[in-house]
Formats: sequence, structure tokens, C-alpha cells
Amino acid sequence: MATKEEILAELNPEQQSAVTDYEGSMVVEAPPGSGKTHTIVSRCQYMILDGVKPGSILVFTFTRKAANELRERIQAAVGEQSAKAMTIATYHSFCGQLLRKFPELSGRNKNFTIYDEDDKKNVLDPICKQFDNFKYAQARNYISQFKMNGIKSSDAVKTRYSDSFQTIAAKIYEQYDRVMVRCNAFDFDDLPFHAYLLLKNSHDALNYVHNKYKYIISDENQDSSRQNIEFALMLRGENGNLCVCGDTDQSIYGFRGADVVSVLKATSGSEFKRVYLKTNYRSTQAIVNASLGVISKNMMRVPKQTDTINEVGKTITIMHALNDSTESRAIAMEIAHLHDAYEVPYKDIAILCRVQRSTRALENALMGEKVPYSLKGLVPFYSRREIKDIVAYLRLLLNSNDEEAFRRIVNIPKHGVGATTIKKIIEANRKNTKAERDLVNIYESLSLSYKIKAGLDEFKNNFNDIKEYYKTYPEINDLIEYIIDKVSYKNYLQSESDNDTDYNERLWNIEELQDISAGYTSIEDFIQNFIVDPDTSKIEEDVEEDPDRVNIMTMHSSKGLEFRVVFLYEVNEDVIPHIKSANTQQGIEEERRLFYVAMTRAKKELYIAYADSRNQSDYKPVKAYPSRFINEIPAAYTKKRFV
Repeated sequence: MATKEEILAELNPEQQSAVTDYEGSMVVEAPPGSGKTHTIVSRCQYMILDGVKPGSILVFTFTRKAANELRERIQAAVGEQSAKAMTIATYHSFCGQLLRKFPELSGRNKNFTIYDEDDKKNVLDPICKQFDNFKYAQARNYISQFKMNGIKSSDAVKTRYSDSFQTIAAKIYEQYDRVMVRCNAFDFDDLPFHAYLLLKNSHDALNYVHNKYKYIISDENQDSSRQNIEFALMLRGENGNLCVCGDTDQSIYGFRGADVVSVLKATSGSEFKRVYLKTNYRSTQAIVNASLGVISKNMMRVPKQTDTINEVGKTITIMHALNDSTESRAIAMEIAHLHDAYEVPYKDIAILCRVQRSTRALENALMGEKVPYSLKGLVPFYSRREIKDIVAYLRLLLNSNDEEAFRRIVNIPKHGVGATTIKKIIEANRKNTKAERDLVNIYESLSLSYKIKAGLDEFKNNFNDIKEYYKTYPEINDLIEYIIDKVSYKNYLQSESDNDTDYNERLWNIEELQDISAGYTSIEDFIQNFIVDPDTSKIEEDVEEDPDRVNIMTMHSSKGLEFRVVFLYEVNEDVIPHIKSANTQQGIEEERRLFYVAMTRAKKELYIAYADSRNQSDYKPVKAYPSRFINEIPAAYTKKRFV
């Protein structure tokens, strides 16, 4: 292990303060690229060298990826034995450990299980049906809000609400909680909620934590909810040894309960020493100053100034396009140019978008330029479930013996046809010696129950109506609309979606598919050009084998990452700030923080693209406007390019 002098020699003065002054309460404000993780690792290393017992140190953060990185780096710094003695965990896993130590207050025993989202849905669905088919997504969201606000189910049902939905949700919450106790289970939201209640109501649990952990480090503190930050404050005990690290300018998870206002209030007391890691080691001066110009417009923040040891660098390129197609092509061509002319590896380039549905046009443009790409945390457009569902109808219209298409859609919507029956139908069709084999109608020759035949009759009638419609109206976009209406696909999609956001995203994807299909009058041409294009297949094969590919991801997914070159795509008003967030000051400020996070992923070059029009669900261009955030970037750091 390095000596204390060697540790400090690698740190700047601000980092040194965060490392050596480890007694008492401290806030470490760590902007992008300021060496936060290195500072936390050095703090742990320094404390151990200074005589602090490793077993008395608790370090927790919010994601498994971040926890694993901390664990690996701390182990490399202090050695395996000391690292194992420390508690380095995600917030949820630490709460789980605590609840296994003291399970009784929650009505469970130490052998409780953790229910995932599918398990949770299986429990909630039958309860929701008792209340006029109250939507699962609504119930889940209300219950999460109850828990984040520290409200037990027994208290929720006793409260009078002006919102009738909230009254019903409280009753569902009570029944759900009973089932979970009976099953000796917690869901994911339960872990921080019940751990918070445990420390609040159990002296034994609180004393155990205070006796075991003398030094607490809470990483990514900006992602805390009000309950999370109160929990962290309870952990610190009488000695007050709590270090909270993060950057409130990077708080972008309000939809998950992160509450930047509560974090700022809770850590504003005079007992908190403040250290500001002001040096950005990642980005050029132009990117640092441009991003600060944007985020400084937020009111709810800690004012700060950041500098960098890096060069001034290139100004930010604002790419102004006529429409989304030219915007996508311009990005693809610029990437190809950077790679071919300047030998920038594809893997050092990222395209960041606000919403997942944006990637379709980008994928087509990148394929056209033969640029390999990878969708990080996203599903490729043509692999998304709702797209494959609709395309499967088109495939079966084109080829009545397409077994995979039939297998996919025979139960969309649900017709009560099980896997065994589907297998029988496929096998019968394979054995059919008649020239006109047909998966849709072959079931009529089989011995099946009345209920199954009734379901297949409905499927056949719908499909035959779709076939007749196509003969009369060959426009593919009209055909897709007819399919959606005929099989009540939107209702099916809503029943299968996790929440309203998920449902709306899937609808947008279908609208994108309809946009693509406009002008086509042949299923064969449509599928050939957009689904099974040989060049597309070639690029997809290359992507699987070649790690050197452009990264496409959402702005949220990019947090914690950095790239030499970053393109921000679809930077239009109503996209970012998102239309659903633009009606409140709080919503706009979170969207601005998200834009700030996206900008600060760039190390050397940053491109920001927007278009004057975008295709929407009516297949016609809709006027679009540049995001207000573009105008907030100081003009000295930008140059405009019409593409």
C-alpha cells in the first residue's frame, strides 16, 4: 500500500482536503470529470493508514456498476483483506443486509425473498381487478410514492384524500402489503422504505449501525430521495462522520424519486464542511465553459465555478438541419469523416438522444454510411417487440407459411392458444401435401377443444379481413393502421406495458414504423428495403464481432461515461426539455441538468444537432424549433453549421 505522502502527492489541494479531513460531516461537490471516485478511494486508503479499522467504514452508492468499480479500486488500493472488512455496497443491498439482521419489525423473518417486477405484477394484478380493474401501472406508482414519503399501508388507508384514485390506491396498497408479509417477501421499493422505518423505530438497530460503522461515505448523493438522505443522516450517529459525495447539477432521476431540493436542504447545516472539486480533468475549456453557461441558468443549485487543466479546444458545432433525415445523415457522414480522415476510433464516439424512439433514423443513416454502431441499453428499432408484432402480420400476409410470424401473432391479442396447440398447427401444416398450405386455416382439420377453436376462429376472421383490406388498399401505412384497429392492438399493448411511459414509448415506435412505410404499396418491397436489407445484415454481423463501433444511448444512460467525441441528437424543443416536463420550473431544471450531463460526456469535441421539421404520426413534416438550451450556451463557444 502507498504511504500517506504518496497518496496526497497524486491529489490536488481540494481533493487533499476531502481525503485528510475525514472526521465530522462533509459535503464533497464533484462536478463531471473532477476525480470523484479517485478521491473516495484515496480517502478510504488514507483513513486505514491513519489507524481507522476497515470494518468501521461503510461506502454505498446507487448502482451496482458504481459499487463494483469502487470495490475493485478500493481493493487495489488497500489490499484484499482490508477491502473485504469494509462494507461496500449499493444502497438497496445495504438496506437488505440491515433488514436480514433485524427482520421482525417488518413482519418478515430473515429468510425473506426479493420480488422482481414480474413477481410484483403477479401479486398486484388480481388485487387491482377487485377495484374496477384499477390499472397496475397506476397502483404501482401510487404505492411507490407512499413508500418514498415514508407512509405505511396501515396509515395510508386511514388518511382522507381529495384524489379518489389515491384513496383506492391506499386500499390496494394495504392488501398488497398483507400478501407480501404472508409471502415473507419484499419488493425493490420495500428495501429502503423498511430500512428507513427500522432505524426510525428500533433503538437496537440504530445502536447496531452506530457501533459497527464509524465512518459513512454516501456516493452519488444527488440521486437521493428525501427518505434516502434522512436515512443517511441517521446512519452517522453522534460522531457525525458522514461524507456525502455528488453533484446536484447532475441530479436527473426525479422520476425515480430523486429530490435535489431535499438533498440541498438536508446538507445545508453549519455542521457540514464543504469541499468543492473544481478541476475538470475530462473536457476542454470550451466544453467546460459552455456547459457551465447552461447549468448556471438553474435556480435550485449550489453556485460554483469549474476550471480545467486541458486545452481550450474546438468550439461546439451546432448542426442545423432541414429535417430529421438530413440531421441523421449529417451526423453519420461527420462520423465517417472523423474516422476516415482523423482516425478517430468508432468506440470513442457517442450519439446521445433524449428518448429511445429517436434511434430509428440514426440507425438507417449509419447503415447507409457503413458505420458500425451499438445501442447501449436500447433495443434496436426493428428488434422492439411492438415493431416485430406488426411486421409479423405483414410477413404472414406475404407468406402464409411463415412459422415464426404465425407463432408470434396468433395470440396477439390473446386468443387462448397455448404452445402445444401452436406446435400441432405447425406440424399439421408441414405434413399438408396440398399445394395451398396455410397456417391460418389448417387448424380446421384438427381435433381441438371448442374454446381453442373459438379463439382460432377469431384470429382467422381478423386475419382474412386484413388480407381483403390489403387487396383494396395497398398503401402499407394505411394497412398498418387497419391492423392496429382490427386486432385492438393498442388495448393489447396497454395491458402489456409496465406503465404509461412505457406504453407511450411503444406507441411512438409504431408511429415511427408508419412514417417509414408511407409511400409503399408492396409488403415485399417494404420488408426488403427496411427489414431484411443485405447491407443491414452485414453491419449487424460486424457489430457483433467488432468492438469498435459508435455508441448510441439515451442521455440518462450516458451518465458516468465519457467519450472523445459526442453528438447530441434531436435537440429540439419538446424533446429536450421534454414536452411532459416543460410545464413546471422543477421539470425544466431537471431537463437542463440532463442536458448538462449530456454535454459533459465529451472530452474533445461536441456536436449539437437539431432540425426545422420532424416527421410525426400523421406522416407529414411538423415544424420543430431548436431547444431553448442551445440559446443558453455562450455564443463564444459555438459555431453554427447548416447541414
